[in-house]
Amino acid sequence: MSSLPKSSLSKRARRVYLIAACLFGLLISVLGITLYHYTKIQQIRIVAVGESTPVYGSDGLYGVSFFETTSSIERRLKENNRHIKQLLVLRRWPNELTIMTVARRAVAQISTDGGVFYLDEEGVILKRTRLAEVDEKEMSAFPDIQFYQRILYDSYQVGDTLPFREI
Repeated sequence: MSSLPKSSLSKRARRVYLIAACLFGLLISVLGITLYHYTKIQQIRIVAVGESTPVYGSDGLYGVSFFETTSSIERRLKENNRHIKQLLVLRRWPNELTIMTVARRAVAQISTDGGVFYLDEEGVILKRTRLAEVDEKEMSAFPDIQFYQRILYDSYQVGDTLPFREI
């Protein structure tokens, strides 16, 4: 006599159960792969609120999974687009992204040792122009900030924020 209990399922029932489990697994795999490929981002719409501005890095979003979080996409785009004040990413099933932007707008200029910076209301540099290339018409369009500290032209790039609270 054997000390092991006999199986309550017959050999045929176990075979049917195994085949059904394999087919179910295969079906789930095929559906998962199909859904994964079907939901990759294929269309990106950029909607500008106010002034139109380019969104750098948006081309890299094609083929990204639809299930990537909008906050990670926004964070990636904000890193590449310091000239954009506000950015909102909306997903639309099954494979479309809408990116809504509000561009920064120059409100003042500040003279530096080698040129002029055009700034928004938060002190973000939107444009740099060398003194030799300054357009008088453009310079008269913005108030000129006279700052008591020397600002080095080559120390700052477009998108940087001037670290002076007084400005």
